[in-house]
Amino acid sequence: MARHITRAKNHVFKNSDLNQVLHTDGSSNLLSKTKVVATIGPACQSVEALCDLLNAGVTCARIDLTWAPIDYHRISLKNLQEAMKRTRRLCAVMLDSLGRELMIRRKYGVDENGWPGIFERLTISEGDTVTITADQTAECSNTVFPVTYSKFPAMCQPGDSIFVGRYLVTGSETSSVFLEVEDVTPTEVICNVKNDAVLDGLLMIFHQERSQEGLSNLQNDLPCLTDFDKEAISALSKEFEIDFVSLSFCRDVGDVAEARDFLQEQHLDHVKLISKCETRQSLMNFRSVVLASDGVIISRGNLGLDVQAEKMAMVQKAMCSTCAILGKPAIITRVCDSMVGIPRPTRAEATDIANAVLDGVDGILLGAETYRGKYGLDTVKTTVAICREAEAVYDHENHFEHLAIESEYTLRVVEEASDPEHPSQKGGLVRASSGVMSEANIGIAFSSANLASLSSHPGERGAKSYNTKLESIAAAAVKTAESVSAALIVCLTHTGKTAALVAKYRPSQPILTLVIPYLKRDGMRWILEGSSTARQSLLTYGLVPVLATPSSSSGEGLLEEAVAMATAGGILKANDHVVVISRSMNEEFLLKVISVDEDCRGIKDIRPKSLMDMIKAAGNEGDDEDPVAAGPAMGGRPNLARGSVLIVPVAALQRYVCRQPDVLWPRQAHSVFVRVQRVPRQSVSSGRTSLTITASAATPTVADAKAKFLQAFNRPLPSLYSTVVLELLVQQHLYRWNANYVYNPVMALGICSIFDQVLQGLPEAEQEAVFNAYISALEESPEQYRKDASMLEAAATSAGSVDALLPSSDGNECQQIMASIAEKVSSGKFLYTKFFAVGLFRMLELAGAKDPKALGGLVEGVGIPQERVNADLVTYKNILSKLKAAKEIMKEFVEREKRKQAERAAEKEAQKEAA
Repeated sequence: MARHITRAKNHVFKNSDLNQVLHTDGSSNLLSKTKVVATIGPACQSVEALCDLLNAGVTCARIDLTWAPIDYHRISLKNLQEAMKRTRRLCAVMLDSLGRELMIRRKYGVDENGWPGIFERLTISEGDTVTITADQTAECSNTVFPVTYSKFPAMCQPGDSIFVGRYLVTGSETSSVFLEVEDVTPTEVICNVKNDAVLDGLLMIFHQERSQEGLSNLQNDLPCLTDFDKEAISALSKEFEIDFVSLSFCRDVGDVAEARDFLQEQHLDHVKLISKCETRQSLMNFRSVVLASDGVIISRGNLGLDVQAEKMAMVQKAMCSTCAILGKPAIITRVCDSMVGIPRPTRAEATDIANAVLDGVDGILLGAETYRGKYGLDTVKTTVAICREAEAVYDHENHFEHLAIESEYTLRVVEEASDPEHPSQKGGLVRASSGVMSEANIGIAFSSANLASLSSHPGERGAKSYNTKLESIAAAAVKTAESVSAALIVCLTHTGKTAALVAKYRPSQPILTLVIPYLKRDGMRWILEGSSTARQSLLTYGLVPVLATPSSSSGEGLLEEAVAMATAGGILKANDHVVVISRSMNEEFLLKVISVDEDCRGIKDIRPKSLMDMIKAAGNEGDDEDPVAAGPAMGGRPNLARGSVLIVPVAALQRYVCRQPDVLWPRQAHSVFVRVQRVPRQSVSSGRTSLTITASAATPTVADAKAKFLQAFNRPLPSLYSTVVLELLVQQHLYRWNANYVYNPVMALGICSIFDQVLQGLPEAEQEAVFNAYISALEESPEQYRKDASMLEAAATSAGSVDALLPSSDGNECQQIMASIAEKVSSGKFLYTKFFAVGLFRMLELAGAKDPKALGGLVEGVGIPQERVNADLVTYKNILSKLKAAKEIMKEFVEREKRKQAERAAEKEAQKEAA
């Protein structure tokens, strides 16, 4: 069985002066990284109350299906939607199932708001005898408790302890009682009352485990989801966006699998499952339950009844540690019981919340405090304030180093029969140095190119799984952020998995999670995913999700918008560093550091220091007339070694280093790579040092091509178009700068055909502007592309048959072009591209070819494998199909937004008239 080792030290103070604790930082307007879940009930169901809770810091709303009809919960969710619109805050929705909850059956009434209330109180005294009966016709009284589960007597034995209390009972209330079983019959359990109590409201019954360590109680055979649970989930999910389903009394992996099967049947695959651990049986299967679930609720109310009181603190710490190592959110309950009736928590409760944060929980779940409490808003504000204070002293470095070891071990060990010696026990692992990492090393140490070269097959030497790569990127981002003292981590994501892994390492910086909507196939239709990912991030520590609209700009533009938003929100200021995690067009992970510019309106990349920067930093820029002597003065020598590689702007290199006539500078590149050949040494004659370097021109990078495109076309372009265009630009850029690349008219026809279809829907002037910017970014002529494409289109149309397109040096213009290509193919000097395949297909289409074999004849004549051409054409067809569906979704989205704007405008007008 896999294991892990935990640590107790999770906080650190700068010194022993208590003034550091009592000092207020003045940033009380900021919310905590620890999330707050509020249960919606009669005390907070109104729109106004929900607005107050959202503004106070609630990030997730819990709809408790244990009590009240579906229509009541429907009203709660409608009010929550309105509250989110008014406050402009995202809020996740969690449906908490009834599950295996056992209740005392009583008569109830319904108030004016549709809330079912039980108004009769039961008064019992210590020493009384109470009978718990399975008789469904029995009436509830002070001495008879009818239970909803008919097999309950079979679970009990004389001497057992049974707890009966109000649903969401708090420790400060007297509406709960402990019973000791004296006798059991097939239909009744006769008990002795152990304390005085006044039982009020919905009464729950809990059979405590009789064993001190193991499991000896007979468990009930109720399903993890009742029929009412399934009906409510199905009905509410059709009208509202549901993000989480909480499985009450979850016991093992089978419960999680059963719930997932039901969600799939309801086409709710995006809904995440939170396992609610409430019994000792769930503790016995805890690790496997955590792995199978998307998160865990540590239900301390019922769990505290099933575990000895002296063990509860250690159980909580062990559960939190396991969730942290496995990267799953952990949420605790029952933190501010006394605030149901008073406006201030007890000392024990305040300390309990802080300790929970230091233990590593992701969220605090408020039950009765907001459900029926008098001070729900005060409870949320108090909880957020306590969490922020605890977060301020959280020992991030200790947590990171601990998880760096444990995560590597956990990923490597997969439930082995005999657990090997833990690495931290045998001293075989060396912790990463906590010293500052230079910016120049960031790109080398954490390059995704290194990760991509690792095999994904578990049996191979040095093999790394996809999850291991994600772990590496997440850990690297956190370590980099600490090393450069970044103020923010930005994570661009589709599914939220990478952002969650970053949060697992508990960085001191907030994590701005930019969720990019994406298309997902659902049967025969495409759906736009992303909003649920953003809301689901609201249950993970430190994540600040932002949903990018489908029309938002992409790439650097989106990043600039995010930084501007963070600056406006007070998270960033001028010259702050930001660590960014993203993915390239080729699905490679990118980790970079950027900085907020001086006027807080844009960003600037942090790159390895150029030679000019180092010269200026040394305090001696050298003499322009003495380029050889130009270099850092003694005492300011840079940290260079033989073989060091620098990125140096061409202008700086020309000015400060070399003016020899035999040095050739590239016309297009704005920077070159230089390699140090000789380490700087003291010059006796000049008292200076010098560098001997070699410069090699670098071909334009993908970033260069994108920059040129965005400079040539500097207007906003909807992301549905920009994503495809930039993807095509990356592909063509790689072809363009290949050593074997030679321009040919067939490829030009293919690119023109693709753009004509991809950009369909934009104004013609916009289409042509995008095309011109695209070709110019590749340093080629748009006019030549259009001219050759038109020539081939006319020639293919007039050809009239496929034979007139086959290669022939003596044939028509088309045939001569094809013959030239065939000659290059045979000599191995032709670079085949996907665009060439599209050009061939377009020529056949214009020639009126009907026979599917026509393509094979033309491809064979040129000498290119037909399988490759067929595969590329299928890919192209799928892209167009996906793009068409995306355009339809975009159209629906725009129309829906217009309707919403019109409705809001009409509502404002109505309010003005009413006023």
